[in-house]
Amino acid sequence: MDIKIDIISKEIIKPSSPSPKSPKSHKLSLLDQKAANCYTTFILFFRKDTSSDLENVLDSLKVSLSKTLNHMYPLAGRVKDGISVECNCQGVDIIRANVHEDMSNVLMKMKIQVLRKLLPMNPLTRSDDNVLLALQINCFVCGGIAIARRFVFDEFNILALNTKTEGPITPVEAVLAFVWEAVIAAMQRTNNNAIKNYVIRIPIDLRRRIQPPLPQQTMGNIIHMAEANWEVSEGPLDYKLIVKKIQNSIKNVTKHGYDAKAAGIRCPAPILLRLHVLVMEFIGNSMEHEQLSVDVCFRENREELIL
Repeated sequence: MDIKIDIISKEIIKPSSPSPKSPKSHKLSLLDQKAANCYTTFILFFRKDTSSDLENVLDSLKVSLSKTLNHMYPLAGRVKDGISVECNCQGVDIIRANVHEDMSNVLMKMKIQVLRKLLPMNPLTRSDDNVLLALQINCFVCGGIAIARRFVFDEFNILALNTKTEGPITPVEAVLAFVWEAVIAAMQRTNNNAIKNYVIRIPIDLRRRIQPPLPQQTMGNIIHMAEANWEVSEGPLDYKLIVKKIQNSIKNVTKHGYDAKAAGIRCPAPILLRLHVLVMEFIGNSMEHEQLSVDVCFRENREELIL
């Protein structure tokens, strides 16, 4: 499946009222400096809202983004020398595009090659001169710009997963293993077992593990990647084995201590988020050695995990 997309407009959105007291330079921590020089991408799909005019929605988005940049001013800057962000308020890109396809067709036949066209740029071609944040608003012929879907793992379902394991297991580990096992099984069916090795990379939140600890709602890239892999040569796919691999990968990360000062992590005025979201990424390699990814967001809600 291929889709035709027309770029209608491209604008630069700047902070609406930047504070003269804001720092002119934001030093990157060692964690940021060691991270891959690429964009983190995600796409949100929304159904058409008959009660709202599309133009009003887009205008509100631009105004909201401009106000948000007043607080998150480094995002409107540019990376300098790979070690700091120059907070020069140059702004972020926002692109509007028309998609000559119904949104439901895109979602039914979702392919990486198609999804890439919905991104504002190639995520792997970032340089210091590029913007730090870019948005592309894709308007489908059906009038929608998104759709939401979620899976809820309630207490009963999580307990059912726990009975399939040996020893203690956290709800996140249980659901993560369940989803990874399902992803592997689905890819084996669609690729006729051509893929021999499957890798899962799990961002581990270091906020509570770093010394001194940071507020849990602090916004930033204070993470370390845990990695586990499963090979077809290990035998039949087994949930217990998947759980053990995930637990061991997390333990290998968390057993080490982290010193905030040594890592160059500063948090003089934390930006707080109301909701904490833990994002997992599942990665496998296709026959063409192209990276495939499925992003899964978990939100803890007492006895439920909402995926």
